[in-house]
Amino acid sequence: MLAIVAAVRDPFEQSFFIMAHLPYLQPFDDENKRCSRLAANIPLVQRNLCPLSFVDVDREMYTAGVLGVYELGRMDLLHDVFVWAYQRSCSRYAAIRQSLGQPDPFRLRYRELIGVFVQEVVGKNMGKADASNWIGQVSCLVDNVKAQDMKFYGGKKAKPLGFKAAAGTTQVSLSWD
Repeated sequence: MLAIVAAVRDPFEQSFFIMAHLPYLQPFDDENKRCSRLAANIPLVQRNLCPLSFVDVDREMYTAGVLGVYELGRMDLLHDVFVWAYQRSCSRYAAIRQSLGQPDPFRLRYRELIGVFVQEVVGKNMGKADASNWIGQVSCLVDNVKAQDMKFYGGKKAKPLGFKAAAGTTQVSLSWD
C-alpha cells in the first residue's frame, strides 16, 4: 500500500487513497477508520496544505461512503464526502488562522532562546516574583540578537557573565545588570 501511495504524485489522491484503503486492510483491532482519517493528513501536511477534518461530516454519509467502497467497490460517495469535508476543513482552517493573526516574527526568530529562559525559570522552580526579578535583571541575549530586536532588551548590548546554556545549536549568554 505504501508503494502505491508513494507512486501517486497528487497529495489529494494520496490522501483519499489512504482514507479509502487503510481501513479495508484492518491493521488494528479497532479504530481503523479513525486512523485512516488521521493518516490521510500526512500527504497534505507534507506539502503544507490545509489538514483534513471530519468534524462537521454527517456520520451516516461517511459510513455509507465507506460501505460503498467495501461492499460495492464504488468510490463515488466516499469521494464526494472527502471533497465536501476538505472544502469545509479549508474554510474552518482559514477562519482559525485569520483569528490567530500572523505569527510573531520575534518569537519565531528567538524560540530557542526563549526556551532557555523558560527552562531556567522552571528548572530553578522560581515563583512569580523571583521569575519577574530574574527576567528584569537580564538586559539582553548576547551574540544572537539582531540590532532591530535590541528594543526588546532596553537597547543595550549585554556583557557576558559566564552563564551559558545550550539550546539546540545555539549558545546563549546572559548579562546581569
